Amino acid sequence: MQARKLSTLPVHPFRLSLSIRHPSIDPAQISRELKCEADESFAAGQPRKSRSGMAATSVHGESYWVAALDARFWRFGRAERVREHLLAQNRDSDPGKVENLVNSVTESVARMAADAANSASNAIFLTCAHLLFRHGVFLRRLRSEGGTLCLAVTLSKGALPAFRITPELGRWLSELGITLDLEFTGD
Repeated sequence: MQARKLSTLPVHPFRLSLSIRHPSIDPAQISRELKCEADESFAAGQPRKSRSGMAATSVHGESYWVAALDARFWRFGRAERVREHLLAQNRDSDPGKVENLVNSVTESVARMAADAANSASNAIFLTCAHLLFRHGVFLRRLRSEGGTLCLAVTLSKGALPAFRITPELGRWLSELGITLDLEFTGD
């Protein structure tokens, strides 16, 4: 028996996925808005599959959508969108300080994008920046309608020493209403 060739693809020390539960939204609408296909989804009212095949058919009580994410591919668009958001969040601040903040965030995003494949902290930061600046209005609407959002992060123990959640990231998670769910693997 011949041995199988090992994959030459890089193994990343973490995985990210976003899950959304909502009382009634069509999962296809989430995919269209986020421009990301679900790995698994079902709509509220859709029949559930019976595990045994013998139980009476029931229906899903809520819609569910989940997709694996790759932060290396996020596009942030023009800096004006970031600037508008930061200005709105810091209305009473000195405009010079806000401009410095905009420049700092823009530089951070560029620096983190270069290492998003290897750093869970950078990938989470980029993911939250993307979700906030590109889809913040949509995600806040889902939350106001009773939806829940969860960013699941699976980390290998080797990635743990470099993992950190910055105050800015914590603020963005809070602003978006996203729960951060961490899982550690033995690898």
